[in-house]
Amino acid sequence: MPASCASTRRALFLSCLAATTVGLIALPRSAASSLRFEADSVRVPIDVRGNLIYLRGKLDNSDSLWIVLDSGSSSTAMNDSRARALGLRVTGTSHAEGSGGSAVGGTIRSATVRLPGLTLDSEPIGTLPLDSLGSRSGRPMDVILGYLLLSRCAVRIDYATRTLTLYRADRFKYSGGGTVLPLTFRKRLPYVTARVTLPGQRPIEGQFLIDTGSGQAGRVVRA
Repeated sequence: MPASCASTRRALFLSCLAATTVGLIALPRSAASSLRFEADSVRVPIDVRGNLIYLRGKLDNSDSLWIVLDSGSSSTAMNDSRARALGLRVTGTSHAEGSGGSAVGGTIRSATVRLPGLTLDSEPIGTLPLDSLGSRSGRPMDVILGYLLLSRCAVRIDYATRTLTLYRADRFKYSGGGTVLPLTFRKRLPYVTARVTLPGQRPIEGQFLIDTGSGQAGRVVRA
């Protein structure tokens, strides 16, 4: 079943209920991840740096970490140096592909992601060299969290109030005045059909990736 997304003003709703099997990082298969809410919804503060969404959370029982919410990430990733500093067991080799190129890291076989009011567990996490990315954004990029969370709940990102609200998918009903757009998932990434009109040029129609992990407002790439 396709998921749905509704946006209103500067708030973005993502209700991601579809599933595919291919991830950004090649990781071993595991049992289905479990998402547990303490209530029907939770609200957490966010910090926006370079158009990236940062929130605080933990991995297992670690100290507080900076987590980037990235809808353009089909797998969960952690900064390799941070993982090793925390004493987490990093094994094997994982390969990641992205718009900026490829990278090689390791694998944390099983870990629990803890956010205020919810817990997400039973998922291998790839490690990548993220120190340079964190330096450019002005915040440590400890963990990148995307499909694993967004495919299991509805999410409201409110840039104006700097808050993130997560809802249990089975109890979420949108009742605002925004426009509902259908999402299509390919390789765990959410796409929307849209048209871009540039001055003096013919409109460009196609499938556009909804990517909260991009520092750019938008980018058009011809297939």
